[in-house]
Amino acid sequence: MWRSVLLIYTLISAVPAALAQQQTVKIVSAGVADRTVVISGESDNPLITSLVVKFNTSGLAHILVGQTDDRSKANMILCRGGITNRTIKITDGNLADVSVKIAAAGLADVTIGIRGEGPFRYLFYAEDGHLAKRDIVAALLPEIEELAKKGK
Repeated sequence: MWRSVLLIYTLISAVPAALAQQQTVKIVSAGVADRTVVISGESDNPLITSLVVKFNTSGLAHILVGQTDDRSKANMILCRGGITNRTIKITDGNLADVSVKIAAAGLADVTIGIRGEGPFRYLFYAEDGHLAKRDIVAALLPEIEELAKKGK
């Protein structure tokens, strides 16, 4: 009996730590969500913007992110359905919890660095294989808001 208990304990403890730390985020365009965000692109000129986020591929950044094709290596998984840790709705309307502008240049509240390799704070896996800047912003919204609050 103790051998069975030891075997079960060994199998359970062998689960990779990365799986235990994975966050799953569902990005939706309609329906109910934990948070709602309006994300305007680099060419848009929104009337009101709560936060400005800039992406870069080199230089300093507040948050470093990368992308993987291996779900087990990721610590941030973007889902289009199913049960997730949180759901973020990206809307084009005026009614949202927060408004974010993705800037091409200039000053920003938060800078996100996209790298091909290196130590990442977040390694993304997208179920549909497509990782857009607006999906990254939506997934990292709580941390972006926290970093922006500290910077002000």
